[in-house]
Amino acid sequence: MINNIYLLFVVIFCGILLGLGQSSLKQSSLQKKDMTVVNDMVVFKEVYYTKSYKEKNYYVAFDLNKRGYHTTERLAIPVASKRQGDSLASVIDTVNQYNFYVNPNITSKNDINLGITEIDCNKCIVFKIGHYDYVGGIVLILLGLCGIMVCIFQFMQKKKTEPLENGFYSLDTKSYRFEYTTNMTFIVLFSAIGMIPVTLFLFHYTLHMEYFGYQVPIAFAVAISYFILYKDKAKKKGLATLHDDSIVFQLNSQEKQIYFKDLKYYYFYKDSKNNSIFKLRFHDNSKYNLMCNSNFCNPKTFDAFFEVFKQNIEQYNVRNNCNIPRRITLLKKFDPLEYEKQT
Repeated sequence: MINNIYLLFVVIFCGILLGLGQSSLKQSSLQKKDMTVVNDMVVFKEVYYTKSYKEKNYYVAFDLNKRGYHTTERLAIPVASKRQGDSLASVIDTVNQYNFYVNPNITSKNDINLGITEIDCNKCIVFKIGHYDYVGGIVLILLGLCGIMVCIFQFMQKKKTEPLENGFYSLDTKSYRFEYTTNMTFIVLFSAIGMIPVTLFLFHYTLHMEYFGYQVPIAFAVAISYFILYKDKAKKKGLATLHDDSIVFQLNSQEKQIYFKDLKYYYFYKDSKNNSIFKLRFHDNSKYNLMCNSNFCNPKTFDAFFEVFKQNIEQYNVRNNCNIPRRITLLKKFDPLEYEKQT
């Protein structure tokens, strides 16, 4: 149920991307004849910035002579940096008459209209917005479609996969299913974190999407969606079959049989966040490790498996008059009393 809620969150986010992409394509498809033309003289110009999410957004604003377009509005152009703003402001002269082509679909905010798409003077183009909205719209639509397709694939895979059963599924062979964490855990986690600066770079510098003002929330949403979609890569389902004198692990399509006579000790640690570590140390000082991170796996299956393993070891010790202890610390220097007493 929780996984389905995660997938629903990703689908909703992908729908938002599709909406933004469609809006961007619609804006970029407007032609010159569809624009509102404002013919007037610039009496004042300035480069200013506003802060959002601790980020500076720069604009080049123009005050017109008559302000016939609107009595209180200023016309402005969003730019990527102050340097770009200064460069644009330098080509606008306060003594010339200009034609401002304004997108009628962009509403004003705080008496500032950011809908300028082109500026010309005596039929010479002074400024013209690029095709970034067009390219950005296509990229957003592709991202949204890919995300929805991945969600559908993930949902179909879950339907085909049988749910994990806790406990024995065969009392005769004492086989037990559990979930464990793979080496992909940190790769998935750091990849998700890395999606934040990558998305910010893509939106701000490549697609020039500073008009929306949603770069940071979208970047975090991309990272969260990536983590949700790929978190299952960090976990695997294992099978352990317990015998009187050994245990057989079937992990990642590989089988390994471990005989209890070769064990020096076993170790199990569980922290306050339900994360577990299981280690087997052999007489030749080699070891066999399993981990269960509760952020990716179901810790109950892993803990239940260990309890059964512990009981099996205790029974083996009694039958064979030996002592394979459970170690409660992994410090190199330890006292034999640190071993858990077998009952």
